[in-house]
Amino acid sequence: MKKLCYLFDPVTGEFLGEENAQRSPMEPGKYLFPEYSTIKAPPTPGANEVAVFDKALDAWGLKSDFRGSAMFNTTTGDAVQISDIGALPANVASKIPAKVVLNIAKAEKLSLLNEDCAAAIIGGFESYALGPTHLYASGIIDQANLMAVATESMAPENSPLWSRQVWCVDSADGWVVKAHSGVQVRRVLADFVTHKENCSAKMRQLSIFVANAKSLKALDSINW
Repeated sequence: MKKLCYLFDPVTGEFLGEENAQRSPMEPGKYLFPEYSTIKAPPTPGANEVAVFDKALDAWGLKSDFRGSAMFNTTTGDAVQISDIGALPANVASKIPAKVVLNIAKAEKLSLLNEDCAAAIIGGFESYALGPTHLYASGIIDQANLMAVATESMAPENSPLWSRQVWCVDSADGWVVKAHSGVQVRRVLADFVTHKENCSAKMRQLSIFVANAKSLKALDSINW
C-alpha cells in the first residue's frame, strides 16, 4: 500500500509537490517521510494564491502569491518584481493608476517637445537683413560664427565700408555667400535671437497645454 505525502518549502512553507513515502526497512507497516512533508493534503489555491504549511499549527493555509506577475509602483509607474509570498505592498498593484499613466505620458511628451524645440532652434531661420527674405543656418557652430562676426562688426576701427561674407539661402540660387554690412550682420543676429525666443515661447505655451491635458487623447493632439 502506498502512502502519499505532501512536500513543503522549509523556509516559506509553500507546497512543492507530492510523493510516495518509503516503507521503513526496519519497522514493518511504517513509512519514512521527508522532514518537510505532511500527510495532510493542501487546499487548492485560487488565482495569485499558494498553499502554505504552518508547522506550528500543523495545518495548511492559503496566502497571496504575486511572484512572477507583472506589478507596478502606483506612484512612479515603474515595474516591480515581487520575490516574496504575501500581500502586496501598499504602493504596488497589477495596474498603473490612470493618473500615473497620464503623468508618465506628460513627461515623455515634454521630452519630445523639448527635442523638437531644440531642433527648431538649430534648423535655420529667416532674415530680411538683405531686403528679400533669406534663410540662414543656425547650428551651434553657425551661432558662434554669427556672434563673432556681429561682434567684429562693432569694432570702432572698422571702415564705413566694412563687410563680411555670410552663407545664406537665396530663393533663386540656393546656398550662396553674400556680403553683409555691419548693420546687416547685426540684423541677422537680431533675427536669430527673435527666432530663438519665438521657439522658447512656443515651448512654454505647449508645456502649459501638456500640464492642462486631462487625457491621453488630449495629450496626443499636442505637437510641435
